[in-house]
Amino acid sequence: MRHEDARFEREVIEPWLASVSDLVGVVVIRNKRARTLARARRELSRSGLFGFADVLAFRLYYRTVLADREGEKIDELIESTRDKYPDVPDTVPRITVDDPNEEPTKEFLKEREADATIARIKILLDSNVFSIPTEGTYVIHPGICPEYRNSHGCFWALANGEPEKVGYTLLKIDDGIDTGPIFAQGTTSFDPVDDGHLYIQYKVVADNLDEIAQALKGAVSGARDQIDVSGRDSDVWGQPRLSEYLGWKRRAERW
Repeated sequence: MRHEDARFEREVIEPWLASVSDLVGVVVIRNKRARTLARARRELSRSGLFGFADVLAFRLYYRTVLADREGEKIDELIESTRDKYPDVPDTVPRITVDDPNEEPTKEFLKEREADATIARIKILLDSNVFSIPTEGTYVIHPGICPEYRNSHGCFWALANGEPEKVGYTLLKIDDGIDTGPIFAQGTTSFDPVDDGHLYIQYKVVADNLDEIAQALKGAVSGARDQIDVSGRDSDVWGQPRLSEYLGWKRRAERW
């Protein structure tokens, strides 16, 4: 499962999955303005007025100052990674939906009879969707869980001065937010001064795809034990903020 504008997922994750497994279908989710507004309302409720203003300030700063340079680095990463994998066959079935929790997605998943699904999306799936694959639905999460749950774990690890916790987590979806069984975690090299958070969270996945493939196969077959996270901190983080970004970059100069 991926969003329709998700180039990394389309050009890297899909070919990678097709090369390490029998890819039997792809669910593409249309972008909806109402979904963006709902996400903004949740962030306002979570962060309050001043925190939400900080989030909006980062969005503006990113678009006007950071986006072009980071976009070039992400493009280079995608192009260098996708060359490692063959193109996805045109015969792989696809469906495009407005909401992955509605009936068309359920019917498609049942029809494809997949052992497992990889969900690279920003939408929480209902249990009657993520449980359709016989061995469940998995997430390659951009962050180390359970400390950095939700969509921007890499950003918040850097903002909190914990570059050693910038990484990915392969977990199986349950009813919580990134609270399911964990089967793999890892990190990679990056420059905390010059690299942006989006580039880093893509790179940490791209650089670990071989390990993720082995972990996924082991999790689906039952041959791989889950990682014990007992006693570790657990928290859900919101959207990136400009004040936190500037603090990260100042501290990174001293790391």
